[in-house]
Amino acid sequence: MGWYAGLGFSRKIQWAMGVVTISMLFLALIPMGYVAYSSFKTNLENIAQEKARILARISAAGVVFDQAGSVNELLTSLETDPDLESAVVFKAQLDGSEMPFAFYDRKNRTLEQAAEQPERMGWQDDVYRHMEPIVLDGELIGELHITLSASRLMSFIYTGAGFLVLVLVLGIMTTLFITQKMRAYLAKPLNDLSHAAQRVALEKNYSQRVVIDTRDELGELGASFNQMLSELEAYDHYRMEKETEIIQLNAMLEEKVLERTRQLEKSFEDLKMAQNQMVEQEKMASLGGLVAGVAHEINTPIGISITAASHLDEGIRNLAKSFKEGKLTKSLFSEFMEMLGESNSIIQTNLHRAAELVKSFKLVAVDQSNEQARLFDLQEYLQNVYMSLGPKLKKTRHQVMLNVPEHMTLFCDPGIFSQIMTNLVMNSLIHGFKGIDAGEIHIDVHDKGDEIEFIYRDNGRGLDPSVADRIFEPFVTTTRGQGGSGLGTHIVYNLVTQALKGKIRCDSSPGQGVVFSISFPRNAVSIPNAT
Repeated sequence: MGWYAGLGFSRKIQWAMGVVTISMLFLALIPMGYVAYSSFKTNLENIAQEKARILARISAAGVVFDQAGSVNELLTSLETDPDLESAVVFKAQLDGSEMPFAFYDRKNRTLEQAAEQPERMGWQDDVYRHMEPIVLDGELIGELHITLSASRLMSFIYTGAGFLVLVLVLGIMTTLFITQKMRAYLAKPLNDLSHAAQRVALEKNYSQRVVIDTRDELGELGASFNQMLSELEAYDHYRMEKETEIIQLNAMLEEKVLERTRQLEKSFEDLKMAQNQMVEQEKMASLGGLVAGVAHEINTPIGISITAASHLDEGIRNLAKSFKEGKLTKSLFSEFMEMLGESNSIIQTNLHRAAELVKSFKLVAVDQSNEQARLFDLQEYLQNVYMSLGPKLKKTRHQVMLNVPEHMTLFCDPGIFSQIMTNLVMNSLIHGFKGIDAGEIHIDVHDKGDEIEFIYRDNGRGLDPSVADRIFEPFVTTTRGQGGSGLGTHIVYNLVTQALKGKIRCDSSPGQGVVFSISFPRNAVSIPNAT
């Protein structure tokens, strides 16, 4: 119906009226035609049955006295009836059968051909067949079969169809004539109103008026349109009077906005410079993912600053719009100045917070550039790491249990395992065992041939599913604002996936502790070219 939506209003009415009228003609003519057809058909059947009854009565004597010739003459007299095609008289026999006795056939067929019994009576193969019993003194002495042509019925159908088509054509023409007149009546006021609206939109001339003489809804619409133009004209004069007063204030505001914008841009450039410096530091450290973490962590103050700047920009646009529209009031200007001060305070506070974050995160990286790959015993090395954590563990009742195969030698940077173990243990001490007096940490290492598996688990508080799913993302922590940076597991993730070319998975639920499953290929920690 897209084509209908693109039509004009008057054309839509014309189409709607035409479709409705033609549909009503169809709905009226089709039942009328069917009723006329059924009535004419029934009339033909009644005529045929009446003829058959008359013929049966007058031929009864000839059948009784075996006067086939007189019955034939009687039937032959029916040739003047153009609708009668054949008539056959059957005489009843003593054994109950019937024998052809006399006949008339317009097609000059023999008695045997004309006497062939049809499959059924009624309308069949464009003819009407009827059987009338021949009764004398209440006794059945024979039957009369007549066949009538359907030529009159077909003629009636053709004539009726032509009449219906003629009425339909006349109805369509009448409908088109009436809808055309109605369209012309409706189109003029609508076109006048449409053209006036277009001129107002293009020329911005609110002094013109539209004239619609009708007293219907279109006249009311024209009067409302003229009233709207009057109000717009008055408002336009008011706007022009106030425009001069607003220009000076607008210029002052624009200058202040530009100055604040330059300050924000400078602060943002300083922040980007600090971030770039941190990126350069991280390129030298084993914590390869720290740069993304810093960007994620400082995104909050920067996002707040940008939001405040956007809010300030929106306030400026609203103030300018009110100024241009002549709606600027003292209260609006006062609200804008208050919002300006608040936005400036928010931006300064959050940019200062971002600067502190940049400064603090410079202390996170641990320079391991002097570490070299070497051959070492993993069990002995992890025990040394455990001993280095002694001061932290002595303050608690928590225990760390190592289960590492003896004489498992690896060739890589041992600092990788030091950082992995240190970060995981410290996470358990700080987060997992919070509120727990005596916790247990189990570290199990399994040699699986081509792969080495490192399983770390504790029986601490566990993690909420929302935290467990993001545990390896930078700056994800359960102690935000309490000293937790959220970098520990992210550092572990980078060491496992980048330095060891392995995989790490975290499984945890509240109250069930945490399990870190680490696996890495043996060739990542083997002496090159070693067999």
